[in-house]
Amino acid sequence: VNPMSSGGTSSFSRLYHSTTVLLPDATVASLGSNPGDRGKYLARIEIYTPAYLYDANDRLIVDDRPAITGVSPSAVGYGGTLTVNFTATSAIGSAVLIRPGSSTHAFDMDQRLVGLCGPAPQPPCLGPGGTLTLTAPPNGNIAPPGYYMLFLIDSAGVPSRAEFIKLTP
Repeated sequence: VNPMSSGGTSSFSRLYHSTTVLLPDATVASLGSNPGDRGKYLARIEIYTPAYLYDANDRLIVDDRPAITGVSPSAVGYGGTLTVNFTATSAIGSAVLIRPGSSTHAFDMDQRLVGLCGPAPQPPCLGPGGTLTLTAPPNGNIAPPGYYMLFLIDSAGVPSRAEFIKLTP
């Protein structure tokens, strides 16, 4: 799959005053715009389902995604330890924190993805079957305090649904 190929065509023009937001189920909401007269805004939302949620036969992956079954604690300090329980049919390739969207004028200065395990330079995603022990980011320069979506991604690139955690100083 070419990572730079088209992911489809939007049904509506997305111009100024539009945004996209990653949702906890790993789909993407595309919304807003003002293609018409000044002061008139397009009240339309589309949900985009990326290719990583489809199998090789173009069927939506429903039951074969990694699933986070528990996270402890739900609030963790910098450098602290998170224990993540999960089920998966493929090995876990990475665990990431993604800051929820907060965009304005099609730009999100707060958006970030922080790797917790996976490809170098992160440590490998190892643990006794069904459990990962992850280390939270070291400080607020890497990940400001607040809420993050925790995703597990299997070796085929299929993400779990997110669980929210809170990073605290």
